[in-house]
Formats: sequence, C-alpha cells, structure tokens
Amino acid sequence: MKQVNPSDLYEVRLISLFGGLDVNYLLDLYEPLVGARAVAAYLTLSREKTGSMSAQHDLLFVRLGLSAGEWYSAIEALEAVGLVRTFTKEGKGNTGFVYCLYAPKTPGEYFNNVLFAGTLRKTIGKDMCEVLADRYAVSSLPTGYDECTESFKDFFAFDSSDLSYLDSIIKTGGRLSGVAQIGFDRNVFFEALRKHNNSFSRNSFSEEELSKIERVATLYDYDESTIADFVDDHYSFYGAKEGRFDYHSFEAECSKSVGFAYLHKGIEQKKSVVDSDGDVARILKKMESVSPIQYLRELQHNNKPAQADVELLNELTVEMGLPNSVTNALIAYVLTKNKNVLSRKLTEKIAASLVRERIASALDAWNYLTETSVGKAKKKPTSSMPDATVSTPVASEEAPTKDSESMSDEEFNKMIKELYGK
Repeated sequence: MKQVNPSDLYEVRLISLFGGLDVNYLLDLYEPLVGARAVAAYLTLSREKTGSMSAQHDLLFVRLGLSAGEWYSAIEALEAVGLVRTFTKEGKGNTGFVYCLYAPKTPGEYFNNVLFAGTLRKTIGKDMCEVLADRYAVSSLPTGYDECTESFKDFFAFDSSDLSYLDSIIKTGGRLSGVAQIGFDRNVFFEALRKHNNSFSRNSFSEEELSKIERVATLYDYDESTIADFVDDHYSFYGAKEGRFDYHSFEAECSKSVGFAYLHKGIEQKKSVVDSDGDVARILKKMESVSPIQYLRELQHNNKPAQADVELLNELTVEMGLPNSVTNALIAYVLTKNKNVLSRKLTEKIAASLVRERIASALDAWNYLTETSVGKAKKKPTSSMPDATVSTPVASEEAPTKDSESMSDEEFNKMIKELYGK
C-alpha cells in the first residue's frame, strides 16, 4: 500500500461476486483481525461505481470520517487478509489507485486456513472461535436412506447433441476469495520443481500442503528454488496422493539447513516510517530486511539457533501470524529484558499483545513494547527508538530471567545500548 493524498483518484473493481452472508462473515471472522474501520472501508468500496477512475479520495474520506493516515491503515489491513489488492499508476499531479475487491472466505475455508484460524484464536480466544464455527455449521447428508433425487438430465430432457447448449456459454462473474500475501510466488516454485521432474503440477499437492510449504519458506527465509529442492527430496510419485509428500521430514530438513547462509534470501517487509538515515533507521532496516531466524542467527554471531528457538519462531510467525519485522523487534526486546534468554512463555505472552494491538511494523512494535514495559497505559506510542547500532550478542539458554517490569527507563536504555553495541 502507498500513502494516499486526498486529491489522488481511485477506481474500484469487483473481482468476485458477493453473497448474502458475506457481511456476516466480515463482521464475525474478519473484523476481529482488521478492525471496524477496515470493514467499513471495504463495505463502502463494495458499493462504489466500478470501472471509472474519476473520484478523488477526499470525498471518500469525508463519507467515512477517516483521515488519510487512517485510510492507509484500513486498506493495509484489508490487503493483509486478502480482501483487497491495490494497484497504482502515476499521473500528472496525482496518483491513480485501483482497489480490487475479493469476497471474504467462507467459514469452512477460513477455519481450514492455519494463518487465519490461528490469528483469530489468538485474538478472540478458543471458546469464541468454537462458538463462531458452530454458528456456521451445516448438516450432513442422511445415512441409511435411499436417495430419490431427480436429475437435471431427466427433468429438462437434456440433449447433448443440441449445439445450442455450446453456443449459450457466456463468461461472467463468480466467487473468488483473495490470498493473504506472504511473499511466495507459486509460479516460480512450480517452474523450479519441474526442473527436477517434469511430472510436477499444481495437482501434485493439496491446497493445504502448498500453504504449509509457503509458510515454511517464509519462516526459514528460503527462496522458491531452494524450497523446491527440499520438496523434491521428500516427494514420491508412487502410492496414494495424500501420502506422496512427507511434510514432517521436509520441515525437519528446512530447519536443519537453516545455518547455511547461501540458501537464504531477504524478504521484503512492511516499512516503518522513520524520518532519519541514522542509527534508528539502520536498526529498523535490519529488522525489516531479514527473516526472524536469520535475525536471531546474526545476534548469535551467525551461529545456528537452537531447535527450541526455531520452534518458537515458527509459533510466532506461522501460527500467530506476526509479521517478520514485528517478530524481530520482539526478539530484540525479549533478549534485552531477559538477559539474553529467549523465554518461550514470556515471548508468547508479549506476542499475544502485539497480535491484539494489530502491530504491523518494527517501529510500532518497538514503541509499543517500550511503553508497556515500564508500566504505562497501553496505547499506540509515537516515541522514537533508542539511538543505537546493531551488534551481535550471543543468547544464552542458561542465563537467569529478570522481571520485565522491574527495570527503569535508564536501565532499559542501557541494555539497549549494550545489545546494539552503542
């Protein structure tokens, strides 16, 4: 998402048809993740006239009662969950925005997706998730009965030789849900796979398997070609389709190989807004340019992280849905507050707060954590990060813990300087 000016033009394109229960899905399943403003923005856009870039954003802001910054945050949240894709084109004196709207996932699709179901559970709790799942549960077909349903062919006297049937086909709209963007290109992945074996196709994997492969690639910072190498090693074309891909051994090898730097790539992150080219900007750039495992590895003099730490990072990014840059800020925070010990219990507790607050950038995460760490009221802070440069202390699993609420501002800033080698 790019920053929007009130004079910038916009156009809305509906990529999917919307059903009668879609508003319910938005309110029940998406609003806890993106917030009420984002849902209002989505519903307003869905009612806009499509196919014409003639309206300015300022009128839209007035209708919604949002500032340009609030609109940016709302659209960014919608993009993150796959409800909106945004395209821009520079014009004379302004920028043209095209907002492409996708239908929300059905409850069945939603709760079958680990990223969405896991993030919702961390946000509203297991009990409420089960209430929502029960609300949308459907009945099963009866057993022990003989079916006597009339067929289409018999009822309409269908004649397959009548050419008018073929001439009647018209292309029109359908239902299409967007995909949450995690920086993985399936086309590149399958192209790399076919270099190993030309028999690979989209049908070689279930959607669930592909989703897991994408999330593992993102977590361990592997590019599409490298992850294809791993997948090929753990795939057999013999036997039943559901047993051809050994996901567990694949994930284990990805974890085992994390120490080999040449296998990895940098992943683009959402950028923090910092009006500086100094130490603060360099810290944020580091947090936003590498995966959590690579970031932790650099903090440990490029030594491979312990398996327990790798599992913790998997929980934070894959299950809880924290962005990589936010996870990196959390790593740095916990290490400084906890004498270089990456405590799982402490980290997960703080991560849950970040999820609830919908923190999406390293700067917001750092500011939020430093505000709450000294017992201040929870809010989205605007203070700057400590003036420091990145160094590489070694985390020690044997180090004692320290109560995170017992440190003064002076003590905390001192530890920040020690961590980053200032």
